[in-house]
Amino acid sequence: MALAALVVAVSLVVVYYSQLKLAAMSLLGIPLAEDKLDAETYKPGSAMRVEVCPIAELKGEELRVLVVAPKGEVACTVVFRAEEGCTALEVLLKSDSPAGTYTVVVRSRERALAAKCFAVLSG
Repeated sequence: MALAALVVAVSLVVVYYSQLKLAAMSLLGIPLAEDKLDAETYKPGSAMRVEVCPIAELKGEELRVLVVAPKGEVACTVVFRAEEGCTALEVLLKSDSPAGTYTVVVRSRERALAAKCFAVLSG
């Protein structure tokens, strides 16, 4: 009986390993992705390069890259499917983007995976 329970427990861990790993990493505050920007400052209307490097367990998931303006509103969103390794995206800032500190947030479903700040300088 105990052996059967052990086999079932091991089987569940094997089947749900990636979900368990994601949950454990989230609880421990370990980043589930890295986002890299090509610069720390931009001007309104300029293109910015965002490189997103999610952990392998997120392969195939739909990820969202949100650019959040200084007052908290979402300035733009890019959606893509995570692949093996990093994905480079180009995001165009609006020509009327106000100056201030912005945040790039990478999300999977309702979970924030990574965030990085940058500045938009007045044109």
